[in-house]
Amino acid sequence: MGIISRMRDISPYLLVLFVISFIAFMVISDSSISTVFNSGTTAANAVVGVINGENIPYQEFELRVKEQAELQTQQNPQAEVDENQIRQSVWDQYVEEILIKQSANKAGIKVTQDEVLDLMLDSPPDYLTKNFTDSTGKFNRQAYLEVMTNPDIIAQNINEGKKRGVIPQTVDPAEEVGKFKKSLIKIEDFLYKSRLADHFRRAVGAASSIVSPTFLEQKFKNENTNMSFDYILLDILKVSDKEVGGKPSDQELKAEYEKVKEFTKQKDARKIKYVSFPLEPSKGDTLIAQKKIARIQQSINEAITPEIREAVFQQYLAEYSGKQNEYVMIKTMAPDVKSLLETSKPGDIVGPVQVMSGTYIYHVDSTRAGENEVVKASHILINFGTNKDSSKALAQQILGRAKKGEDFALLAKTYSQDQGSKDRGGEYDFFPKGRMVKPFEDACFNNAPGSIVGPIETDFGYHIIKVQDKASEEMKYSEILINISMSQNTKKQLKRDALSFKQQVENGTDIDQLGKSLKKNIVETMFFDKDMPILGSRFLTNFTFSEKVGTVSDPLELKYYGFVVALVTGERQNGLKQFEDMKDELTEKVMRSKKLAFIKSKAQNIVKQLQQRNADRLFKVAEFDPSIEVKSVTDVKNTASVPGLGLEPVLTQSVMNAPINKINAPVAGEKGWFITQVLQKTDADMKAFKMQSAEMKKSMSASAKNSAYPQWFQALKDNAEIEDNRGKLFRD
Repeated sequence: MGIISRMRDISPYLLVLFVISFIAFMVISDSSISTVFNSGTTAANAVVGVINGENIPYQEFELRVKEQAELQTQQNPQAEVDENQIRQSVWDQYVEEILIKQSANKAGIKVTQDEVLDLMLDSPPDYLTKNFTDSTGKFNRQAYLEVMTNPDIIAQNINEGKKRGVIPQTVDPAEEVGKFKKSLIKIEDFLYKSRLADHFRRAVGAASSIVSPTFLEQKFKNENTNMSFDYILLDILKVSDKEVGGKPSDQELKAEYEKVKEFTKQKDARKIKYVSFPLEPSKGDTLIAQKKIARIQQSINEAITPEIREAVFQQYLAEYSGKQNEYVMIKTMAPDVKSLLETSKPGDIVGPVQVMSGTYIYHVDSTRAGENEVVKASHILINFGTNKDSSKALAQQILGRAKKGEDFALLAKTYSQDQGSKDRGGEYDFFPKGRMVKPFEDACFNNAPGSIVGPIETDFGYHIIKVQDKASEEMKYSEILINISMSQNTKKQLKRDALSFKQQVENGTDIDQLGKSLKKNIVETMFFDKDMPILGSRFLTNFTFSEKVGTVSDPLELKYYGFVVALVTGERQNGLKQFEDMKDELTEKVMRSKKLAFIKSKAQNIVKQLQQRNADRLFKVAEFDPSIEVKSVTDVKNTASVPGLGLEPVLTQSVMNAPINKINAPVAGEKGWFITQVLQKTDADMKAFKMQSAEMKKSMSASAKNSAYPQWFQALKDNAEIEDNRGKLFRD
C-alpha cells in the first residue's frame, strides 16, 4: 500500500514550509513553443533526449526545470536564475535516474512502496524532520508521527492559529491538503529513486571496499618510513634538441604512433574557428550618456532659485528612475558617498561625480540628529577558558593597565582573543543598537567617548571596552545614476556586422584574413565531442555536429561572448585518433625518450667513475666534475613527493628499496635520471601499525566506498547510448 493511500487524510499546512524547501509546486508554460520546435514537432511529442531507447519528454523535462528555477528564486530572490545551468542539472538527474532504473531492472533489484513508507515514517530524511527538531538537535518523533497520521490535529492547529491571528484567514485547509498530496507523490517518487540508487551504492561500495592486509601494511610502511638521501639529477630540460639530432622525423613519429594507437580511442569530434562581436557600448552610446549629464548639469546651473533647482532635480530624478534613500547614519555611509556629502546641507546638489559604476548626481534631501545613535568602540576579549575566575582576574589586570594610560590598541593586539578584531587594535567601526550582544551594547551606548570600562561579561567572555566616538547625524539623500549602456541601435549594428562577416566567409573569403583585416581575433578550438557545450552553448555544439566542414553559422548571441560566428573546420570519426592529430603529443614523447637515452649514458658514467675511485659519498663527484650539483633531502616518505622536485614516484620507491650508504645505479624519473645515496632510513613502527591497522582499514574502506559509485556510474554512462537533443530545442 502506497504512501498516498496510507495517508490520504493528511493535512499539510504545518508541513508546507519544509515540503516547499524540497519540491516546488507544478508550473509550466508553453508560450515559446512555436519558436522552439521544427515543423511536425510539438511540446506534446518533443523529446529532449533518449537513454538506451527510453525517451525524456520535453514537457516533463521543462516542468522539472521550472520547478527548480522557482525553488531557487524562493531561496534567494536576489540571485539571477541561470536556466542553462538548471537544465544541465536536470539533464544529469534524468540520465542517472534512467540508467539506475534500467540497471535495476536487469539485476532484478526492486524497491517496494512499503519500503519507501517505512523510510518516510521510521527513518525520515532531514528535510522532513527539521521542523520537528529543537535547537539542541532533538527530534520530536511523536509530534512528527501525529502530524503525518492524524489530520484532525492539524485541522485544529490551523483553526486555532486563525483565531490567534498567526495563520491568515485566507488559508483553506482543504486546498492545502490537495497541494500537499501532490507534493507527497513527488516525495515518494524521490525517495523511491534515492533508495534504488542506494542499493547500487551499497553493492558497488561493498565490492570495492575490501582492503588487502598486505596492501594495508605496505601503505603504512610507505607513509611512515622516513628517508634522508643525497641525489644528482641529470635534468632532461637541460638537454637541447640539437644534442639529440633535432626534431623527430615523420617516420619516427609514425613508428611511435603504431605503438600507442590502440590506446587512443576517441568519440566523434569536431572543431571550429570563431569570431566574437562583444556586446559593448559604442562611442555613440558614450556620447549619449555625456549629453544626458551635460543636459542635467546645464538645467541645474540655469535654475535661478533654490526652489527651481529642487524642481529640476526632481524632474530628472523621475525621468532617469533615480533612487531616494531613507535616513542613513553619515558615519556609516559608503566612504565615497560620505566624502562627498558629509559637509553638505539640505538642498545641496553634488555632482556630477564619475565612479566605476557610472556618473552620479546627488541631492541632500534633509538631515537630522538625536533620533538614533551609533558608537565606535574598541575592545579586548578574554575568553572564560577552563577557569572563569582566573580569566576575570586577567581582564581586571588589563583594565587597570588601560586606565593608567597604556596603549589600548597594543594591549588588544597582545591579549585579545577576538581573532576578528585584535589585529586592528580591537576596533569595531560605527555600529547601531541591536548589532552587538546586549551587555556589550549597553556598555558602549551608556558611557561617554574616551571611557574605558569593564570587565563586561557576555557569552563570549570578559570584555574591556574603550568607547572611541559617538554620532547621531543622519542624512536622507537622492541620487541620479547615468551609466554608459549599450543601446538597441548598437546591438543591432553589432548583429549586422556579425551577419556581414558570415556572408563574406560563405562567399569564399578566408576567415583568418578577414579577421586580420577587421582587426578581429579568430580563435580555433581543440577537437570536442557532443557532450561538450562549446563556448558554453549546446546549441552551437549541435550546429557543429549537424553540419559539414566549411559550414558557417548564423550570428549566435552567447553569454560572455556577444554575437559569435562559427566556421566548422574539422571532424573526426569515432575510433582511433588520427596520426595528424597526435603529432605534437608524439613529438614530445619521442623527444623525451631520446633525451632520456642521451643522458642515461652520462649517468652511468658518473656512477662508474665514483666506483673506480671507491667514493663513499656522492659529493666526491666534484673531484672529477665540479659542475655536477649534489642535493640533499630529509624526512622523505615513499608517497611520490620529494621536496624541491614535486612528484617523483619512481625515485621514492627506488630509495625505499635501496641499502644505506651505497651509491645506487641510476633510475629514470619524471625530470630525468637520478643517482642516489641513502644516508638514513627510519623504518615504520610496526607495533603502531598493529594498533592503527583497524582504523586505517576502516578509513580506506570508507574512502573506497565513496569513490566506487561515481566511478561505476561513469562507466555505465560511457557505455550507454545517449542521444542529447537539448541543442536542437533550447537556445542559449
